[in-house]
Amino acid sequence: MKKIIIATLVTVLILSCINMEEKPKYSWDPAVAALEEYPMEVYSGHLIIGKTLKGAYGYLPFNTTIENGLDYIESTSDNLHYPPRFLDVSSYSFTEKKTYTGIFELNYELIDSLLKKECITFSGFDEKDKKLQFNKGGTDAGLVKVGLLPGGVVRLWVHTDRDRFEVGRYQAQEDKTIDWKIAHPNMKSMDERADRFNRSLPQEIKDQMAQNRIPFGSWERLFNRYNTNIKTDVTDKIEVMSIWYANAEYEEFLYIAGEKDTTKKRGIPVKINLKWRRDDGMRIEANVVFDQEKMLALFKDIKTTDNLKINLKVDKTADLLVLGKGLLLTLENQDKIIDLKPYIKEQQMYNCYTQFPANAPHKTVVLEVRE
Repeated sequence: MKKIIIATLVTVLILSCINMEEKPKYSWDPAVAALEEYPMEVYSGHLIIGKTLKGAYGYLPFNTTIENGLDYIESTSDNLHYPPRFLDVSSYSFTEKKTYTGIFELNYELIDSLLKKECITFSGFDEKDKKLQFNKGGTDAGLVKVGLLPGGVVRLWVHTDRDRFEVGRYQAQEDKTIDWKIAHPNMKSMDERADRFNRSLPQEIKDQMAQNRIPFGSWERLFNRYNTNIKTDVTDKIEVMSIWYANAEYEEFLYIAGEKDTTKKRGIPVKINLKWRRDDGMRIEANVVFDQEKMLALFKDIKTTDNLKINLKVDKTADLLVLGKGLLLTLENQDKIIDLKPYIKEQQMYNCYTQFPANAPHKTVVLEVRE
């Protein structure tokens, strides 16, 4: 009940501080995430939409331990309509037993351009008109996510239903002035709270803490980007493709055309989901999950300036529900073509249970590739 009251007051504050003659552009909520097994807690955090640090804001979730990975989020329901200009955040790193604080100016224009992107979704096949149907218009409900990492590193993403993009990296500083008893009046100290929580961490993490060797900086390899072209075969009739990356980015394509150059800076792929239509009209779906450590090792020797191509080809000979079947994947650079099969941890293919007429048209349109 307390959080609901706070959220209501924040909404009232926002409405009173924004020029009401402006029409809301979109809707988004603040969110926070942390690396798995390196838990964090927010003492105070705000994504400020006003033009000064005293402006209206949405608040980050607090009084809760954040620990489930950068793809997992804790969010509030502030329902904001204007992009944030600043971030202020104070947080506690359980594995370090340190508090970090930072105030950062954000890339307002970039965040705004991502949040207001028009939403296009696939809705089905019209039997009467014999056309594939799309819903177009409006914007996705979004998130602006703050990622908290050991050493005071702060990263920022914009989420919509169709994609997620990182928009900033910042460095907070250790802060010894924070009184955590304000947040937890019944505890003796935040370090005691951390001791209790850290008992459940894996032994490897406990050893890092005991030997003072938390691998600061090692996570930076997750966030490398490469000039990558996603290449498909137009005859495969691919309808929807979704790709998850090691840097917690995500993008979705509708109706991929094989000849279209989709080159842009992309992270290291860790999961691919593909939906396509067979010649008999049956819709098929395939999931590929890569072994992240193997993929990181593979990309370690690739320069971020190299031009890469990920080639995806539907395996039309594969039977449904057979593990390890569905897609043929290769990674190509200037020097060689690498079969990605040894880097796959799990792959499966199955029926989507939606069947279109065999003569249903297949468009070869690529959604706009965002820079």
